[in-house]
Amino acid sequence: MGLGYSGTGYKGQSKTQPTTAAVYDNSYAWDARAAYVIGTRHWEDYRLFVPRELAPDLTVLTGQIMRQREDRGDVATV
Repeated sequence: MGLGYSGTGYKGQSKTQPTTAAVYDNSYAWDARAAYVIGTRHWEDYRLFVPRELAPDLTVLTGQIMRQREDRGDVATV
C-alpha cells in the first residue's frame, strides 16, 4: 500500500505517473477529450472504475463518451 493523491483530469495534464485510476462519475462530464486526457496520464497501469448504474457495459460507456456535445463542439479526433 502506498500514498497517493487525487485531482482533476485536467490538473494532471503534463504530469505522468506510474499508475493512475479514474472514476467515471458523471456521464455528462466525460467526453472524448476528457477521456483522452485522463487516460494518458500513466506509463504503467491505468484503471477506470465505472458504476454499472451509469454504464452497464462497454458499448454504453463508449457511446456516452463518444457522443457529440453541442456545448463543446464536435468529438475530438484522438
